[in-house]
Amino acid sequence: MAAYVGNRNNPGDVIAAGAQVQATFLPGEHQVIAKEVKTYLSAAARFATAAKTAEASATKEDATRAALAEADAERDEALRALDRKLIDAGAPKANAFKSYGFEAPSRIANKSFAEETKLVAKLVKAVLGRKGQAAGVVAAAKALLKSNDAVLAAEARVEVAAEATARARAARDAIDRPTRGALSVLKLQVRLAEKQGLVGAYAQLFATGKARAP
Repeated sequence: MAAYVGNRNNPGDVIAAGAQVQATFLPGEHQVIAKEVKTYLSAAARFATAAKTAEASATKEDATRAALAEADAERDEALRALDRKLIDAGAPKANAFKSYGFEAPSRIANKSFAEETKLVAKLVKAVLGRKGQAAGVVAAAKALLKSNDAVLAAEARVEVAAEATARARAARDAIDRPTRGALSVLKLQVRLAEKQGLVGAYAQLFATGKARAP
């Protein structure tokens, strides 16, 4: 298989090239290459749409990841709140969770999302399963369980968003190379047209960072 000639990490250059050609193409002046330009611009437009979709998906994924981080922070605070309530009820300050068979809250909070989720669920079950708990402890345990569920929901949203981003990027990448190929073909066709008398067309259509020739 031929080596990939594009740059999937920089779709902006493909979009910029399409915008440049569209902005500088003059039907009257460039009539002899109008068909070729139209073919290329059609490919460029499809790529721009796919790139926009991929960018929107990535932005949404970033938002869901930020929401997950926030939910995790709230869960960690709920974990510390339960720790304080247990200490108020007489549990040792060094580790209020020790009698339930768990590490200190700071160590639990440093676990991965998945591991912390499992530990918190088991901790809450153990705390609520012990008879005679103070009302404040019960309330804190239930609040921790609620925050744990919120993290689970946030993780599910991240997974869905990440899958959507992967699909959108794959769709964009699938037409990246063909679009670049179409641009290369157009450039060749313009060069040939210049040899037949279409003077300055290449500079007009493809120059970047410069003023268009009069």
